Amino acid sequence: MHQRTSRRSGLLKKKTLVPGQGVDTRPRKGQDVTIRLKATLEDGSVVEENPALTFTLGDCDVLQALDLCVQLLEMGETALIVSDAKYCYGAQGR
Repeated sequence: MHQRTSRRSGLLKKKTLVPGQGVDTRPRKGQDVTIRLKATLEDGSVVEENPALTFTLGDCDVLQALDLCVQLLEMGETALIVSDAKYCYGAQGR
């Protein structure tokens, strides 16, 4: 398992659980992507779950944490993304 921090502040981290098919398979801004999503809070309670969330990368249609980290995912990769509220719902919620 390797860990990569996508923001220098450490407020947004991506940890690879299952490797993907190589860096050449990473999506680019403007491409439609489909991911399996399970978003939880620190206490483990599920906030959002979607087995096939499709969105256009870079269009800001999803949480900023997803828009930033999905660009680093390889096709077929399974990853854990840990984010500060700043990149998700914010201190007051979405």
